[in-house]
Amino acid sequence: MAMVKSAIRMHWIKGQSASSLMEPLNSVLNAVRPQDMFVTCAYLQSDGGTTLRFSLAGHPSILHFKAATGTVAEHSILNFPLGLFSQKAFETSEIECSPGDVLVVLTDGLTEVFDRNGREMGLEPLKLALQEFGAEPLEQISLSLQLTARKHGPQSDDQTMLIVRRLPENRESAI
Repeated sequence: MAMVKSAIRMHWIKGQSASSLMEPLNSVLNAVRPQDMFVTCAYLQSDGGTTLRFSLAGHPSILHFKAATGTVAEHSILNFPLGLFSQKAFETSEIECSPGDVLVVLTDGLTEVFDRNGREMGLEPLKLALQEFGAEPLEQISLSLQLTARKHGPQSDDQTMLIVRRLPENRESAI
């Protein structure tokens, strides 16, 4: 992780596109990583308005609770993890966020929870929990997602998430 952080600090320029950061990171990691190592990565960039640009490198989908409809969408990009191949280009995409919308970026430790019969939980139970609790405070959303994973099976990997809600224009952002 220290190597990844250092590479990000060396190559990040304020306002640059996700692709223009991911490409040199991939090159650095591909050149110096141990043979059995790779890194999943999620890159998000806000324009300060309604559009969020993102890129995912081997990372689970971003979950998007749409406050106006109470529905949850998945936003995914099929890029390889960083350091795995000498990939030159990384796809990027955009998400339009309305006031009250919630975005959840989570690690695979939350989706790759197995029950006693060896069945993987996957994203669907987390999407249902987000749909049910998406209008609640961010702490409650976090707790509901963690509880959903724990009910399915024991934790065997890190379980990290970033939850962001877009507030109305006249309020400050909450993370």
